[in-house]
Amino acid sequence: MRVLVLTYGTTGDVVPYVALGKGLKKRGHSVVICANSRFEEFITRHGLEYAYMSDEITQLIESATGRSAMEGLSSFFGFLVTVLKLMRRNHAIQVEILHDTWTAAQQHEPDLILFSPKNIAGVHFAEKLNIPAVSAPLFPQFIPTGEFPALGFPKLFRGAGYNRFSYRVVRKISGLLGGKTLKNWREENGLPPAFCGIDVCHDSSGNSIPVVNGYSASLVPSPPDWPDSVRTSGFWFLERPGDWSPPDDLLSFLAAGPPPVYVGFGSMASSQSKKFRTDSVPHDWLFPRVSAVVHHGGAGTTAAGLRAGCPTLVCPIFGDQPFWGKVVHDLGAGADPIYQKKLTVDNLHDAITQLLNTASMKEKAMELGVQISNEDGIAAAIAVIESEQ
Repeated sequence: MRVLVLTYGTTGDVVPYVALGKGLKKRGHSVVICANSRFEEFITRHGLEYAYMSDEITQLIESATGRSAMEGLSSFFGFLVTVLKLMRRNHAIQVEILHDTWTAAQQHEPDLILFSPKNIAGVHFAEKLNIPAVSAPLFPQFIPTGEFPALGFPKLFRGAGYNRFSYRVVRKISGLLGGKTLKNWREENGLPPAFCGIDVCHDSSGNSIPVVNGYSASLVPSPPDWPDSVRTSGFWFLERPGDWSPPDDLLSFLAAGPPPVYVGFGSMASSQSKKFRTDSVPHDWLFPRVSAVVHHGGAGTTAAGLRAGCPTLVCPIFGDQPFWGKVVHDLGAGADPIYQKKLTVDNLHDAITQLLNTASMKEKAMELGVQISNEDGIAAAIAVIESEQ
C-alpha cells in the first residue's frame, strides 16, 4: 500500500508522523510525507519519501509578528483575534498549501491518505481520488464529546450540552476561516458541496471515517460517547538513531552532580525569553537522566518526559500546550502550568521546588511512564490503517 501523509507546522507536527511512517515502511508499505519544506532533509534521512509544501506558514509563526500574536493564544477566542490579525496573509498561505498538497496527491498516486487535522483537505483529496482516508490527530480537539469542552474553552461545569456546543463553535469558525478555500477547490474539481464542511471525523457526505489518535489513553481516556470509528493508539515515538552519541561536555555535566532539571522550549520559545541552550539531544536518551522537566507542553515532549517518569512543569504559549499542561497537573504528575508570558524567576523557582520535593508527583509520573512504555502506539495505528486496505 502507498500511503500519503499530510501535515504541516513545527517539529512537533512532523516528528510523530515520521515515526509512524517508518513503522509503516517496516511493514512493507511505501510512505510519502508532505510537510513544509524545511523538513525535507529530516524526512528523507529517515528513509521516507518527501513531497513539497511551502514553508511560509512556519515562517509566519516564527516572525516577530507571528510570535507576538501567538503569545495571546491562551484560549480559542485569543486564537480568533490572532487569525483576524494575520487574515490576509493567512488566506494566501492556505491557498498555497492546498495547491501544494493536492499536487502531491496527484503526483504520488496514493492508495490511502493519512492526514493531520491541520490538513483537513486530505479527506477531500481522498474523495476525489476514490481512496480511503484516515484522520490522525495528535490531541483531542475536533471530536465532539459531552465529557469535556474543545481546547481553549473554559470548563464551566455546565454539563454535556455546553461541552458539545463548544465543538460546534470550533467547527463553525473553522469553516468560516478555511471553508471557502475548500469549497472553491471542490467546485474546480467537479465535486458537490460538502455536507459536513470542516470535519475530521466524517467525509463530505457525513459518513464516519477512521480516526486514530496519536496519544495515550492513560493521559486522555476515550470518552464513552465517541463513535466506534475513533480509536486511541498511544504515542508515536521516533527513537534516536543507533549511531547517535552524546557530546562529551554534556556527559561531563551530567556526571558532575545529581540529575539536573531539564528546561527547554523547542521551537516555541517566547519572543521575550532568553535562550540557554545546548545542541539538540534525543529526549529518549536525556530525560531518563534528569530529575524533572520544564517545557512548552508540546504533545511529543510531554509524552517523552512522562515516559521517562519525570515530574513535569508545562509553560505553554498556545494551541494544545495549555491542554497538556492541565492534563499533567490534573493527573498529579506535575505542577500547575505557568504561561510563558507570566513566567518569573520566583514562580519558576517555586514550581521546580515542588517538582523535586513532592513524592506523589514523582510516583505518578513513574506510574504513567510504565503505562506509556507498555503501549505500542505505532503498531496500534498501523492496524487501523491496514484495516482500510
